[in-house]
Amino acid sequence: MKQTEENIDPSRPRLNYRIDGPVNAPWLTLSHSLATDISMWEPQIAALSQHFRVLSYDARGHGSSQVPTGPYTMQQLVDDVIQLWDALNIKQSHFIGLSMGGMTGVGVALHAPERIGKLLACDCRLDAPEFFRNMWDTRMHAIHTGGIEGVLSQTIGTWFTQTQLTEGGPLIEQVSNMIRRTQAQGYLACAAALKGLDYKQSLSELKVQTRFLVGDQDGPHPPEMSELAKLTPKSELDIIENAAHLSSMEQPHAFNQAALEYFLEP
Repeated sequence: MKQTEENIDPSRPRLNYRIDGPVNAPWLTLSHSLATDISMWEPQIAALSQHFRVLSYDARGHGSSQVPTGPYTMQQLVDDVIQLWDALNIKQSHFIGLSMGGMTGVGVALHAPERIGKLLACDCRLDAPEFFRNMWDTRMHAIHTGGIEGVLSQTIGTWFTQTQLTEGGPLIEQVSNMIRRTQAQGYLACAAALKGLDYKQSLSELKVQTRFLVGDQDGPHPPEMSELAKLTPKSELDIIENAAHLSSMEQPHAFNQAALEYFLEP
């Protein structure tokens, strides 16, 4: 296991990252959602690192990575991944991204398809219609007026099923604390990037082998991601039952099984 920070280029943020798994195994990169951090992937590390050299990282503005002045763009989030791979001499990596991380993965696949083996994009959309932009405007206003606590309740309410919310317990507490740890400046800057999301119209050009995955109770995402799969050449959709937006944390066993079946198949 390795966990450190890498100064890659003085003009770019220093990213916190962690590496697990056998030295000679194929690379697999994990990219988290907005308002979480590298610890979001704890339920996946043990299972995935048995077969892969797993790289997880804190996106700019999150966790222990630097928080450059925003707003950010999706291209900057994409470039951060490629730059980190360059610094670690990773020529090619599989990629799992959830929400903002899934959007980033699709951006990398469109921008540098030769750098990704297989892509698993989870619980995400790939465009920014008016209702989506308005949602981020509302949340950004809440941050400006009440800090990160201003979006905590609403975010938790959409990230988990009602069953999990009613049960509460350590999982809800862990994720609530991740949200609270997110710096408001980083949240706002990344939310601005999501408002400029515009990858859906380019899916027919995607050359990377891609699969989409979504929790069956993730609001509008199941039908949206079904459409994304239809627009993407040779793509499929996996649905995780009894899961909302953070499917990897709410149903880690089912998520890990789906991921391993996909990445290990010939």
